[in-house]
Amino acid sequence: MSRVLEFELSDEVQEELVEFKGKKENYEKGDMSMDAWQKRRLWQGIYGQRQPEVQMIRVKVPYGITNSKQVRQLASMAEKHSNSVLHITTRSAIQMHYVPFANTPEFVKDLTEVGLTSREGCGNTIRNVTADPFASTGAGQLFDVVPVAKRVVEHSLRNPYAQNFPRKFKMTFSGNEAEDNGHSFMHDVGFIASKIEDGSYKFNVYAGGGLGGRPIGADLVDEDLPVEDALICATAFMRIFNEHGNRENRNKARMKFIKHTWGLEKFIEAYKAEFNRIKESEYGQSLVLSFEEGELELPQDSADVSKVGSLVDDAEWVKNCVRPQNVEDLYTIQVRVDLGDFTSEQARTLSDIADKFGSGEIRTLPSQNIVLTDVKLENVAGIYAELKAAGYANSQFHHITNVVACPGRSTCNLSVTSSKGLAEALNESFKDEADIAEVGDKVRINISGCHNGCGRHSVASIGFNGSSRVLGDKAVPCAMMQIGGGVGFGRREMARRVGRVAAKKAPEAVRAVIDHYKAQNSDLSLEDWLVQVDVKELKPVIKPFDAVDAYDENPDVYADYHQAEGDEYSPAVGAGECAGGVLNLVGESLDDAHNYITMARKVFDQEFFADVIFNSQEAMRHAFDAALMQAGEKVADYKEAFDKYVEFFTTNTVTPDPKAILREDAPAEVTFAYAAEFLQAAELFVNDFLAAYNKDKAACEPFLNTEEVKEGRPFLDLRGIECPMNYVKAKLVLNGLEDGKELAMIIDTGDSFRQVPSSLKKDGHTVVELDPINDNQNYSLIVLKNGENNK
Repeated sequence: MSRVLEFELSDEVQEELVEFKGKKENYEKGDMSMDAWQKRRLWQGIYGQRQPEVQMIRVKVPYGITNSKQVRQLASMAEKHSNSVLHITTRSAIQMHYVPFANTPEFVKDLTEVGLTSREGCGNTIRNVTADPFASTGAGQLFDVVPVAKRVVEHSLRNPYAQNFPRKFKMTFSGNEAEDNGHSFMHDVGFIASKIEDGSYKFNVYAGGGLGGRPIGADLVDEDLPVEDALICATAFMRIFNEHGNRENRNKARMKFIKHTWGLEKFIEAYKAEFNRIKESEYGQSLVLSFEEGELELPQDSADVSKVGSLVDDAEWVKNCVRPQNVEDLYTIQVRVDLGDFTSEQARTLSDIADKFGSGEIRTLPSQNIVLTDVKLENVAGIYAELKAAGYANSQFHHITNVVACPGRSTCNLSVTSSKGLAEALNESFKDEADIAEVGDKVRINISGCHNGCGRHSVASIGFNGSSRVLGDKAVPCAMMQIGGGVGFGRREMARRVGRVAAKKAPEAVRAVIDHYKAQNSDLSLEDWLVQVDVKELKPVIKPFDAVDAYDENPDVYADYHQAEGDEYSPAVGAGECAGGVLNLVGESLDDAHNYITMARKVFDQEFFADVIFNSQEAMRHAFDAALMQAGEKVADYKEAFDKYVEFFTTNTVTPDPKAILREDAPAEVTFAYAAEFLQAAELFVNDFLAAYNKDKAACEPFLNTEEVKEGRPFLDLRGIECPMNYVKAKLVLNGLEDGKELAMIIDTGDSFRQVPSSLKKDGHTVVELDPINDNQNYSLIVLKNGENNK
C-alpha cells in the first residue's frame, strides 16, 4: 500500500474550487471585504508577497511523503504559474512564489489532478502535519506511524473545529522516543511511538511546544496512549486551543502560552477532561481508529551500510548520505538541496532518479532537503552516479554548510532582513576552509528573517533571526545570534541568545565563535560544545561585530543582502490597537459559531443526536459571546450567556430572539425530532444574528444600564476588567450620552492605563482627567464626549 496520501477529488472539493473562484471574483468586484478575502485565501494556502499582484502558494506534503508523479506535476505548475522554482519549507511543504493573482484558482485546481492540496497550508488552521523522515522504513522505527498520521491528516482537513484557531496549530509524528526525528519538542502536539505491549501500539504524546519570539519546549502530557485514540487526542487539543487560545494578543496566541499560563498540571487536567468528554460521546466513538492486522508492524532488521562502501568510491557520501532501512540490503539516500530551492528541471531529474533506482517515493525534510527511499544495494552505485551528474551528491548533509533559511525579505512581508542572503554569505565564507569542514559535522545553522521562526533558528546549533537598529537617521540590518539548540537524533534543546551582530558581519561572528572553540582544545565536538558553553563566555567574542562605523565610512553595513543598488534599507514594522481588536474578536466568535453549526450538521447526519445538542449550544454560546463582547461582558457558561444576552438585547429590535427550546435542559435520550428542532433553532439564531451584524453593526449594539452616578457624572467601576472589555463598556456608555457630557471611570494600571484612554481619544473623545488613586493601584479617568471630533 502506498505511503503517499492522495486526496480524493470529491464533490466537496469540486464545490470548494467553484466557491473559491467565485469569492475571488466577488473580491475583485468589491463585493467582498479585504479582511474576508484574506481569510479565505489563507485557508487556501495563499499568501501575499512583498511584490504586488503575485502570491506565494504553499502545497501540503502530508507527513513529508510525496512521489515522482506529484513532483512532476508541481514542476509543470512552477513553469506554468510561477518562476520555475520549488521551495521546500521547514514543515516539509512545497511552496511556489510569484504566482500571478489571476492564476490562483487554476493553480489550486491543477493540484487536484494528482491528489494534492494547498487547503489550510496557511492561516489559523492545522498546518502541514510532519513526521520522522525515516518513518516506516528506517532502522530503529518501533512501529509504522504513517497509517496513523494519514488518518490524523484526513480527520483534520476541513474539520469545523480547526477552521478558526487563534493562530496556527502544528502536529508531528516520530517513530521512536530515543531520536524523536519528528521533532515533537517544538510542536503543539507530537506523537512518539513509545511501546508495543501485548499487541497494542502506544504513543507518548507531547504538547505545548513552539518556537517564535518565545520558544517553549513541549511536555509529556499522555503516556502510552493507544494508537486507536490518536484522533480523540488530536481533537481534544484542537478544542482546547480554539476555546482557550488568546485571541486578543497574537503574540501570545499559541498553544504553548495556554500551558505556560495555566501551568502543566492544569493543562494536563484540561486535556484529560476534554479527551474523556469526547471519548464518551457517540462522535468520539466514531473517532476510534482500527487497523488491519499487521498494518503497523515493521521489520526490525537493519541494512548493512558497510556493503555500500565497496560499491561507491566516496566514503564521505556513504557515511553521511546513505542510511539503512529496516530490510536487508535496502537503503535511504539523503539528498542535499541548498536552501530548499530546486528548479522544475531539477525536480524532474530527481523524480526520474527516484523511479529508476527506488520506489518513486520522495520525502521532503524540515531541513529543506530530500530523501529517496527503497534503494536496493545493487542500485546504490547507479543512484550515486546520477545524483553526482545532476549536482546532488554533496556529502556535507548534516553539516554547518547546509544552512536552513526561510525565504525572508526576498518575498515575505514580515521579514526584517534577507535570510537567504545571509545564508549565501555564510556559505561563501566557508568555501575552501578546511577547518570548517572538519569541525562542522552535525552543526546546524538556521536563519529566520524575523523573530517568528520560520527558519527554526531557535533549535539550531547556531541560529540567527533578523532584527535592526538605528544609528543617526539610518537603519542597520542586524541578526540576533543564538547557540546550542537542537532537535532530532536525541536532541531536545532550545537555543540560548548570545547577542546582536550587524547582518553583514554575521559570517565573521560565526568564524570568531569557531576560532574560540578551537582555542579551548575541547574534547567535545563543536555541536556538543555549543550546547554546553556559557553564553557569557561568547558575548565578548561576538561583541565587536555589533559595532558599526558611521555611514560615510562603511555604507555597505547599512545595506541588507540582496538589496537593490540605490535602495535604502528600511526594517518592516507593524502596529495594533485596542479598538481595532474588538471588531476582530466579534468576527472571530461569529466564525466559531458558524463552524460549530457546521459540526452540528455533520454529527446530525451521522445520527449522533446528543452531539448535535452539544455543538448547537457551542454555536449559540459563541454567538452570544460575539454579542456580549460589545457590552464588555465575557461569560463562559452557556445558560448564563443566554440570560445575559436576553438582558442586554431584549429591547433591540434588530437582533434575533433565541427560541425557548435553546434554554431547556436536553432530555437524557435525545431523539431525532428533538435534535432536529434544536439544531434548526440554533442555526436560525446564528444565521439571523450574523446577517443583522453584517448589515448594520451599529444597530446590533446592546443596551447598557448606567444608573450609577458619581459627582453628577455617569460612573463605571472598571477595576479587574481587562482590555478590551473595559474599553467596550466605556464606549457603549459614551455612545448613549449627549455631546459635551462626561463619563467618570476607575481603571487599573498596566494595559488598562495605557490602552483605554488612548483608544477613547482615537474615538474622538477628550480625556479630562487621568490621575493615580488608591496608592497608584488604579487611575481615575474622566472623559468628555466630544461630538464634533467623534463624527
